[in-house]
Amino acid sequence: MSDSCVLVVAEQGPLREGLRALLGSMSGLWILETESYASAVAISASCRPRLAVLEYFPAVDADRALARIKGDSPDTRCVALVDSVQQQDAALAAGADIAPLKGERAEQLFTQIAGLLVRE
Repeated sequence: MSDSCVLVVAEQGPLREGLRALLGSMSGLWILETESYASAVAISASCRPRLAVLEYFPAVDADRALARIKGDSPDTRCVALVDSVQQQDAALAAGADIAPLKGERAEQLFTQIAGLLVRE
């Protein structure tokens, strides 16, 4: 896999650190991080990431940000980390390729993300 831009949208803390470690273990990925959906949309428009991993924040318009990222960069694979089945349904409807529940085992998430990155 050649160097690919990966965008992580998550608050500072254990989840973001875990995502950094997980994605950092995959070769050929250049990781950009932000906490803000607005900056995520701007970053996505400029670097056209191969992958975007978004933490769904409560009471924030994550669906619109996800739809904008997919609209600006249709080839970007999107992972939405959600807290509930309702958020999962909304994320998938907004264009997420997968929407695992937060707390999923790292091995499962790694396998799902790796699968997205090898799809043509």
